[in-house]
Amino acid sequence: MQVCSRFVREKGLFLEQTPNDPRTNLEQSDTFLEEKRLRKAILLQSLPPLHKFGHLQTPLDMALADSKTAFIFALPMTANGIGKQIITLNLTVMGTYEQGILGAFSGLVGPVVGANFRGKNVMRGRPKKTKKLATENQLAQRGKFTAVTAFLTPANSILSSYFANQTGAKSRYNLATSYHLQEAVEWDGVEATILFDKALFSKGSLLAPQNLAATAVAGSQLQLDWVNNSYGNAMATDQLQVVVYEPIGGFYEFFLNVATRADVTASITLPPYMAGAQVQCWGFMVSANSKLKSTSQYLGAITVV
Repeated sequence: MQVCSRFVREKGLFLEQTPNDPRTNLEQSDTFLEEKRLRKAILLQSLPPLHKFGHLQTPLDMALADSKTAFIFALPMTANGIGKQIITLNLTVMGTYEQGILGAFSGLVGPVVGANFRGKNVMRGRPKKTKKLATENQLAQRGKFTAVTAFLTPANSILSSYFANQTGAKSRYNLATSYHLQEAVEWDGVEATILFDKALFSKGSLLAPQNLAATAVAGSQLQLDWVNNSYGNAMATDQLQVVVYEPIGGFYEFFLNVATRADVTASITLPPYMAGAQVQCWGFMVSANSKLKSTSQYLGAITVV
């Protein structure tokens, strides 16, 4: 086997190989398997047949042709292939080219960082490490961002479906994050707090249900009542969606298509772990074809009984 350290360029990838990585040629290896992020145990018998990639001569090159992460290879220990050993190659993605050397790229390439900023492909210098203490504004922004991402990430599926409309390179989740950073979090100098009454899980032009309210009912249930205001773009067939959040544990429960706008009442049963807890609730309507949604309404803090 060979021991080497180099930069490899194949398939538009720039990767750095760590020193003392084991290497072998195509003729010496008979099977290989990508292990997703190299965090799971690999059984030898699960390794698939080796694919031959033409001019690619080494397992490392073959890895580059198939993935951007890291790989495990099974190599014969003897000439007749009896017995095998597992060799792991750890590869670090530095940057990816999508359209060749003159195209846009993302990630780190040497001292340059490629990124997409507000729909435009940009390059910037690699940020320098600093020993300076963060300013109060920097601490506040970091604290707010940490709180907002912790609050929104578990609700990504809802936000990605119902929060406004994607604009340029900004996803709905990005738009939701921007809104909450500006409007729904506060910093007291020590920690950041989410303002539940300003939090939104949907944002749109559909008419919201009138007088929507939630009340706790024995048996860990929530009673929901509203007025049928079917006019304009609001239809009797619009579906009510409910979001329930337990802030101590950071748990969400999503109740989709609970009832139609014309039903004017509905009840939902919360899971046992929410019994006795104070939960935060929101509700909103979505059209039957899912193309329109109303802006979510905060229904208050409710103690489950």
